[in-house]
Amino acid sequence: MNRRKHWSGSGFSRDTKYRRAFALLLLAFVAVFNAVNLLEAYGSGAPYYSRTANMDKWVDPMPLLATVDLPTALLLFFAFRTLQRKR
Repeated sequence: MNRRKHWSGSGFSRDTKYRRAFALLLLAFVAVFNAVNLLEAYGSGAPYYSRTANMDKWVDPMPLLATVDLPTALLLFFAFRTLQRKR
């Protein structure tokens, strides 16, 4: 029987590799998004400099981060779960 080998020889199909690469890219994007928002909210000066300098304009970043992080975590969880089932 003449079977085609996978393109990388690692045992994963090309589709699986693309999905994993997309998941890692999405995870990296969310990590950078979180870091930028937390650094902007809490600042790099004296403790909580950005928070105390303009207290009337300061907004807690946690609700926004939770709104982004929770759907991303659920999406990645179900994506990897379906990949495991297909094996």
